[in-house]
Amino acid sequence: MPWTTREHWYWGFVLPGRFPLLLLSVGVPFAFTPWIWGLPVALLLIIPSLVGIAGALFRWRAFFLSFLPGGKTLVERNGPVIIAERRISLTMVGSMTFEQTMMGRILDYGTLTVGAMGGPYQWENLGHFRTLRRIIESQGEWMPPTGNALFRLLGRWIRQATLWVNHARQYLLQIIDSVKFEIQMIGEYLKTPSYQRFIEFAQELLFTKNYRRFESSFGVANAYSVHFTSDEIRIYQQILKTRHIIVSDFQGRTYLHKRIHTIQDLRKHVPISWFRKAVRSVQ
Repeated sequence: MPWTTREHWYWGFVLPGRFPLLLLSVGVPFAFTPWIWGLPVALLLIIPSLVGIAGALFRWRAFFLSFLPGGKTLVERNGPVIIAERRISLTMVGSMTFEQTMMGRILDYGTLTVGAMGGPYQWENLGHFRTLRRIIESQGEWMPPTGNALFRLLGRWIRQATLWVNHARQYLLQIIDSVKFEIQMIGEYLKTPSYQRFIEFAQELLFTKNYRRFESSFGVANAYSVHFTSDEIRIYQQILKTRHIIVSDFQGRTYLHKRIHTIQDLRKHVPISWFRKAVRSVQ
């Protein structure tokens, strides 16, 4: 299937058909007015505008340039009624000029000048100019994909959107995994033996509700398993015993030492420097 281009839609259709398009834009609102004369006026404006638009469209589509796949030939076809066709071999071209204005770069149109036998030939304001230039420079070896351009564009957008969604999904999963890892690290850090956590443990165990007597089996460890790990409870209880914060009598009952009355007494008997050495030796 040949690839085809023609004069850009602005120069070939909009500019020549500007007055019919203007009449159409003025006539359509009259068709929706509540006045009784609105519909006749709308018809008087819309019918000539449609005729003018059809004529502009017919003249615009009467000319085109095309390339056959695999063929190194530029085909020009012109004429709404009497059709004139001209073929220019790209292998016989002596010179070629591509011209684009700033607006042409934006709207993708330009002027092509070909120096060949029987020429030179010049076509102004051709549409799809970037594609046209690529085909000519490759001498017809490269051809754009076939099919509807709008469908190709929509397909490319869908593929791009799908790619972005996948990248966003992967990035979001990486963020979630990083957050989970950070939370896990923070949780593990907060549950590692520390002097502050030791003070909190001792305060809850020894000074809550002014309790002074505890079971020798230390069954309270289960009550604090939510806040402290089993290793922490074991280490903290061992420190309390080593520093004689809690003592046992001959009958096996465990008491808070009589010299310990407040948390400040506990801090004096278990200074932070000694606590750190004890934790390192226990671990």
